Amino acid sequence: FEQIDNDKQIKLNPMSFKDKFPEIMRDGGFDAIIGNPPYIRIQGFEKKQIEYFIKNYESAHGNFDIYVNFVERAFRLLKPDGRFGQIVPNKFFRTDYGIGLRGFLSKDKWINKIVDFGASQVFSVTVYTCLLFLKNNPSTSLEYSLVDAGPNSLDTVKFMELQADNLDETGWVFAEDDVLNLLKKLEIGSTRLLDLPATMNRGSSSGCDDVFMVAADMDAIESEILRSPVFATDFNRYQFHENNEWKIIFPYNITANGYAVMDQNVLATQYPQTYEYLKKHKITLEKRKGYQTWYAYSAPRSLNLHEHADILIPLLANKGLFALIPDELTGKLCPMASGGFTITLGKETGLRREYLLGLLNSKLLFWKLQHLSNVFRGGWITCTKQYIGELPIRSITNADEKAMHDLIVRSVEQIMEAKPKLAAAASDRDRDFWQNKCDSLERTIDDAVYKLYNLTPDEIKLVENA
Repeated sequence: FEQIDNDKQIKLNPMSFKDKFPEIMRDGGFDAIIGNPPYIRIQGFEKKQIEYFIKNYESAHGNFDIYVNFVERAFRLLKPDGRFGQIVPNKFFRTDYGIGLRGFLSKDKWINKIVDFGASQVFSVTVYTCLLFLKNNPSTSLEYSLVDAGPNSLDTVKFMELQADNLDETGWVFAEDDVLNLLKKLEIGSTRLLDLPATMNRGSSSGCDDVFMVAADMDAIESEILRSPVFATDFNRYQFHENNEWKIIFPYNITANGYAVMDQNVLATQYPQTYEYLKKHKITLEKRKGYQTWYAYSAPRSLNLHEHADILIPLLANKGLFALIPDELTGKLCPMASGGFTITLGKETGLRREYLLGLLNSKLLFWKLQHLSNVFRGGWITCTKQYIGELPIRSITNADEKAMHDLIVRSVEQIMEAKPKLAAAASDRDRDFWQNKCDSLERTIDDAVYKLYNLTPDEIKLVENA
């Protein structure tokens, strides 16, 4: 504490457990510790505090939440065979920042029981929690239960016994052996999506959409500097609809090597109407944070990579909601952060982008994604890079696999042709026809994917009944 002044020490009110509880600590620690630690991300802490956490806690990893340190500290205060119980967010099961706490708890098998409230809420605020019970005595097994939060949730809780060896610092999956075996089986003969190679990138944030977003028919801005913004509402399963209501001012130059904001003189000379419009809002734009220059976006992301992207990925999905970017819109779009991500498939993969889209929208890979990602209310899951990027993409190594690849490509192309006709159907008869056609094609894709990954009838039932 020599680096902290007295005023801050008074506010923090530090104490030594050895001084405060001398007999308990001489006896080896506490018999039991229970509690509800604070849930606070580290962004609000001073740099010295964060450095202290990282230096002294195994659980402090990445952009961690402070509760992970409370778990570790409390556990270290237990005597041999002592018990720990806290209610904490269940996000650490699978998030990047949870890798430290997962590793700390699993390496010596301290976990005793977990009551997971899943996507149901204990508190009035939007936070998903679990009851985490630890024991300072290693065990080869643990008990797990998934329950809905409610006044009587714990009265009828039923646990399943799981092997502690199945948990490590990677994302935790609490499931029976048949599910775990299938999840592992999907990795055989497959390549991690980001290793295909492929890139996955988040959309941009202007920092002031009220200024940068303009009506598509606005005459006071040169059309050549405008692009169509891409939001989550602009695409869904196998469909993309160009945004015809709004445009976004795009003051950037894209090159083969990257992107750069336009020089101010170039902007004023080549796009005088746009420049005058932005100048009127200069004071507003300068109130933002993080921008390179006053007329640049606050967070431009991978603009050059989005330029030739193949597939759109939303932030959240309750099924495969992925879509292709039409070739004719190359260089005309600006994916936004709220719209999610784009995937760009490397040409050297030898895989068609329609094939990748078919896999991503299939029941099998979405089932896999549900076991990788965080689940929210209503069955919605996070589709961020750390989860989508881990999906196993089946390699094509022989004639049979090539036939399945081509069948999936043809089926995806036919679905993309049928979807607009379904949307435009004027009669119930036509609507039923095009809906049945889409359903049949989707079943064809799912069956082909099951064959590609060599699923047995029982394994298919596991996925279909999930």
